Amino acid sequence: IVDCGIHPNEDITKSEIVDIYRGLHRVFDGIFLTHTHVDHARAALWVAEHFGTPVYTTASGKRFLANWARMDCINLDAIKFVIIKEGDKIQLGNATIEVIQWEHSTPGALGFDIKIGEKHLAHLGDGKLTGLFAQSYERNIATMERIAKCPLLLLTMDTLGIQKQGIAPPEFPVIENIAKIVLAGPGKRHFIFMFSSNIDRIQGVVAEILDYIN
Repeated sequence: IVDCGIHPNEDITKSEIVDIYRGLHRVFDGIFLTHTHVDHARAALWVAEHFGTPVYTTASGKRFLANWARMDCINLDAIKFVIIKEGDKIQLGNATIEVIQWEHSTPGALGFDIKIGEKHLAHLGDGKLTGLFAQSYERNIATMERIAKCPLLLLTMDTLGIQKQGIAPPEFPVIENIAKIVLAGPGKRHFIFMFSSNIDRIQGVVAEILDYIN
């Protein structure tokens, strides 16, 4: 499970979340968190407690989750944490998960570059090209360019504010770099999934990619 969160506008209970995962009829090897914003991590402890699933997060991420544990009356000592950092490689079955740099508006945010046999996947959490530090924009662009050198089967991230100024500057470079990934593997089919609360944002993403390619 990667980024087990709840959108702040979502009205959903612990038992409902657990039922969703129980309905998948799977054994979960781990919960990997890119960062601890509520929409990416809020339900992680609920699922970890019920299924006995380890939580892979940073040291600061664990401290943040401890606040939610107190709110939800969860025994943090009963949950297994695996502390991760940039550069770590985790082997789960035939999957190799590399923890990569991906700066966001919160310290210690990460991404996951995943290899399963010949399949290459990447999850970047929030698709931010802004962050707390002045160099975050350049570093994230460099990460996208490095990922694009190896054709991707699947890229997942959450990107908002493509053109309009919001709480962060507009993020058109996200689209430019997605287009680079698509163009790096001509003739291949690429699936790009993004969480979005408004369909017009998804339509805007598609329009920008097509304009860039053309």
